Amino acid sequence: MKPILIQGAMEIEIKVLLENLSNREEISIGGGNFYKGFIHDKPVIISRTGIGIVPAAMATTIGIIEFEPSAVINQGIAGAHRLDIHIGDIVIGEKVINANSFETPFRAEGEGSQPLDWEASDWVERNEAYGDKRLIELAKDVKYSKGKVYFGPIGSGDFWNREADRINWLHEKYGTLCEEMEGFGTYAVCNKFDVPCLGIRIISNNEIAGREYEKNMGLVIQKFTMGVMKKM
Repeated sequence: MKPILIQGAMEIEIKVLLENLSNREEISIGGGNFYKGFIHDKPVIISRTGIGIVPAAMATTIGIIEFEPSAVINQGIAGAHRLDIHIGDIVIGEKVINANSFETPFRAEGEGSQPLDWEASDWVERNEAYGDKRLIELAKDVKYSKGKVYFGPIGSGDFWNREADRINWLHEKYGTLCEEMEGFGTYAVCNKFDVPCLGIRIISNNEIAGREYEKNMGLVIQKFTMGVMKKM
């Protein structure tokens, strides 16, 4: 049976998974940390990718080539892009938007910068990548009592937005429900390799509502992730 590859960028985002991992074996490849074992009697590979799109893409590529997983789950924390999406709510990524990819209008020296005038770049091959429809449907059947579960676009970029106008602009332009820093790297690689993938993100902060980062949300999400994995 092929394993399920489960990712978290930070140690806190894989802590509960590792506590539930039996027959644990640690493997280091290309500077990446992978943990092999079983959860719910299913073979799994747990990957601590590191923070950012490029580290996530690297870890996903290594994980797919080395372990040939049946599916990849990218999970962890995210910041809300809507006032009514609260800390503890979960967002399932039907697709992930590359929120790094922009083309700026020309401005002469001294004219400043206006990020809200930037446009999505068509120079890159793709600005969005997609989650697996079957895995998305499985996620709909997982019970969750600590908040609401939303399905839709996730924004992914190498930044932490704390500007309400910028957050609202991204939501209005792309329909993003939240933002994080790894998902596009995972989704883009999985789409290339034709490996089913699913992004699961729990809201840890909402800058629009003035709700600051709650670190322990990184622990809560892993229980939901195991619920999805159990149905696979």
